[in-house]
Amino acid sequence: MTDLFLELETLEVSFIEKQIVRFFIKDFCELKLSDAKKATAFLTKYYEENNKDYNFMNLLEFGNGATINREIREYAVSDAGNNYSRGTAILVKNMAQQLIGDYYLRFNIPRYPTKIFYQEDKAVSWIKKMLEVG
Repeated sequence: MTDLFLELETLEVSFIEKQIVRFFIKDFCELKLSDAKKATAFLTKYYEENNKDYNFMNLLEFGNGATINREIREYAVSDAGNNYSRGTAILVKNMAQQLIGDYYLRFNIPRYPTKIFYQEDKAVSWIKKMLEVG
């Protein structure tokens, strides 16, 4: 079970381990830019107030029927939207979500390692390997 740190209209943010932040886009929601910005601000404040190492990775999980739009994809690769993370594992539930992820990887070109998964255990394993490398 994860400790929930922030719940917004379309997004939940929690830590599943010390260096792994889970962003869960709620079922049947399109992630709102305002929620993404609130999550980024929340994590920045959390790390600054707790003198935490900024060495973490994201697990972005799509709920059933969840989606993102162009504005969110552009924010995710910007300096403002990706302050401190070192990469992202995208956890999808279906082909439509995978296509969104593939589009993001191909056209928005994340600055940090990013990979798409269908299974959480494989996504978390990949994240742990990436944290060991860096």
